[in-house]
Amino acid sequence: MQYRSVRAGFWQDYQNAFDLASWFCSSPEAADAFLNYLFFRTRDLIDTRWPEVEAVAESLVIKRTLHYADAVTAVKHPMNAIGD
Repeated sequence: MQYRSVRAGFWQDYQNAFDLASWFCSSPEAADAFLNYLFFRTRDLIDTRWPEVEAVAESLVIKRTLHYADAVTAVKHPMNAIGD
């Protein structure tokens, strides 16, 4: 995997993901490439959806748990969701 700036716990998570990817890929190199693709795809998704991630996180800080409808409200109307 090319991305090396990691935090504690990453390597065990990566090993678990690699083991799972190995079931679907024909070689260790293919499994690593597949996980690399998923990593960058996820990073791109988070980059484009960061305001929604922050809105849900802020609601979670205040409410501690969110039902699906609360998460949708937080994403669609962040200012309304936090004060509820």
